[in-house]
Amino acid sequence: MHELRIAENLIRLRHERKITQEELADYIGVTKGSVSKWEKNISKPDLQTIPVLATFFGVTIDELLGYLPQLSKDQIQKLYLDYSNSFAVSDFDKTVEYIRTTVKHYYSCYPLVFQMCVLLLNHYLLAKTQKLQTELLHYMSDLCDHIIAHCADLNLCKDTLILKALILMGGGQYKEALQILEADSDPRTLSRESDSVLVSAYLMNGDREKACDFAQITMYLNLFSLVELSAKYLTVAASDQNAFDMTVERVESLIDSYQLVKLNANAVSVFEYQAALGYLQFDDPDAALTHTRKYLDGIRTLLSDEEYRLHGDRYFNRIDHWIEQLANGSVSPRARKTFVKDIAASLSHPLFEKLKDDNTFRRLQNQLKEMIE
Repeated sequence: MHELRIAENLIRLRHERKITQEELADYIGVTKGSVSKWEKNISKPDLQTIPVLATFFGVTIDELLGYLPQLSKDQIQKLYLDYSNSFAVSDFDKTVEYIRTTVKHYYSCYPLVFQMCVLLLNHYLLAKTQKLQTELLHYMSDLCDHIIAHCADLNLCKDTLILKALILMGGGQYKEALQILEADSDPRTLSRESDSVLVSAYLMNGDREKACDFAQITMYLNLFSLVELSAKYLTVAASDQNAFDMTVERVESLIDSYQLVKLNANAVSVFEYQAALGYLQFDDPDAALTHTRKYLDGIRTLLSDEEYRLHGDRYFNRIDHWIEQLANGSVSPRARKTFVKDIAASLSHPLFEKLKDDNTFRRLQNQLKEMIE
């Protein structure tokens, strides 16, 4: 729970009205000295005066007092997991209504509102109609605007801008999304060097532990950023097989050398799946089968635990604590049952029709079926 902030709220509201302490005191029926003490946080208005002040300024009592219902990180994680599981086993509309009610109750708990937007973005396609999907996208976009307009956490606001861009893209508003993303993605800015500079600063300050921790975390994030961007690049290089082949070769080397399947099988699976589709477009069934097999290896790793979690390994041995500090910790953004529904149809993509008579592909289809049953 945040402490009450009536003193600074009174100052802000009075300045917005452009009135003096004396004018406010005359309206409320107190002395100018009383108003001064309230604004200096020496004393507080009595219970009878608070509603009068709220009415005068046209705000709620909660807003006047600065009362912001807040949830802890653990409570937000639990709500996220509960609703994620609900999407997998319960009625979609009822789950959405639960989320809306929670957001309404904790409207000023911006980390919670942000996570509910992430949750809805991961599941809105489960809505039965296009109209309902569009309504949810508009709802998420409005929530993002609310966070950006009122949250004082600059990092959360920055994350919310990116989230809003994803929401806009989901609704086909690509130009609007580009306006958001391009403003913060200029590769020429010095901010691109901030990670390296911070590691150097830690070292110069004699803090090798922090330097090591931050370097590992940044390397881990950049590795998977490269894999994810490479998967996107495969779609860009779909008409240039030479560029496509070189991308696959280099990323496969990275995956093997850093043992990335064990670290983040989801990111690797997405890359392998895109590689398989690309080689089908290039009419290279052998390469397509190779990457389909690797895709299934990643899926098998994802499904090997009832609840797949991010983690480090013998090399990235300093990141587990950091992972647990993430908004949703190490857990997957979607429940296992929802994830299984998606991958069940993955080998039904139209391009795989080219392999429908191939015995190896049929065996792979059977393997996938066995994994998800």
